[in-house]
Amino acid sequence: MTDYEGQIVSLNHRPAGAAIRERVGKLLTTGAVAADLGCGPGFFLDALAGVSALYAVDWSAAMLDRARERVPEGTAFVEQDLRDLDLPEPIDLAICLNALMPESHGDAVAILNAIARSLAPGGALVLVAPSLESQLYAINMRHYAETAAGREDESMEHVLDSFMNWFNNPLGYVRSRNDQVTKFWLRAEMEALLISDIGMTIEERFKAPVFWRDFQDEADWQARYEPPWMWGWVVRKPVK
Repeated sequence: MTDYEGQIVSLNHRPAGAAIRERVGKLLTTGAVAADLGCGPGFFLDALAGVSALYAVDWSAAMLDRARERVPEGTAFVEQDLRDLDLPEPIDLAICLNALMPESHGDAVAILNAIARSLAPGGALVLVAPSLESQLYAINMRHYAETAAGREDESMEHVLDSFMNWFNNPLGYVRSRNDQVTKFWLRAEMEALLISDIGMTIEERFKAPVFWRDFQDEADWQARYEPPWMWGWVVRKPVK
C-alpha cells in the first residue's frame, strides 16, 4: 500500500488511535517483551516504547523499511507471514491492528493460533479488526437519511448495488471503492474463534471508531449518528 494512510486499515490518524493507545498503556509494563504483529509502517510502535524487548513483525519488507524511520531504539524487525509467526522469545503484550484479513477461515485460525503460541502464559493481545456490523450500519444510516429527504427510490438502488458488490458472500469479504478486498468480521464470529477455537480469554471488547468518510461521502446527516467503528478486543492467554 503506497497510500497507507488512505486505507481504512490504517488507524493511527483516526479516532480509533486514541482508544487503542489507551488500552495498550494500561497493559504495558516496563520489563515486558512486546510485539506489533502486522506493524505496517510502524505508527503504533511508539505506544510500546519502554519495554525490555520490542519486535516489529510484517510480511512486507517495504513496510518494515518505512517502520524503521520512526521506531523506538532497540526494536527488532522480523519479516514474517503471521501464519508462520516464530519469535525468539515469548511475548507478554502483542498488538495486532487490522492485520487479521485472511483469504480463508483456515488462514484466520492459523494466524490466531500462531499468535497464541507466541504469547507467554498470561500474555495479553490487543486485537482490532474491521467490523461487518459497522459496514451494514453505515449503509443503512445513509438509506434512512436519503429516505427522509424524499429520495428513497434512489437510495434503495444504491443499497441494492452495495449489497451486490460488497455483500455477495456470507463470509464478510468486502470490496472497497478502490477495488481492495478486505475481510470484515462479525463480533460473534471473532469471539467464537478466540474462545472456542483458540482458547483465549476475552477481557474487554471495545469499539475503535473511524470516520464516516471511510464508508460514505461526508454529509450533514452523519453528525446525528454514532460513527462507524472497528471491533477491538483485549484478550489473554490462560495461565496453565
